Amino acid sequence: MISKVNLDNKLKEIEKPWSPIEVARINEYVIRMALFKGEYHCHKHTNEDELFMYTRGV
Repeated sequence: MISKVNLDNKLKEIEKPWSPIEVARINEYVIRMALFKGEYHCHKHTNEDELFMYTRGV
């Protein structure tokens, strides 16, 4: 069973922008969280899927 994760608590673990931390693992997937600062430039991963979920921002 997968445990609940408090995203606000995980956010406090991030030391600087653009430094993702692992939040959870589900089967072969890894969920990571990072702080974004400034403009984000889209990119492509040939052998991976990516999902972006914003929790807050301007």
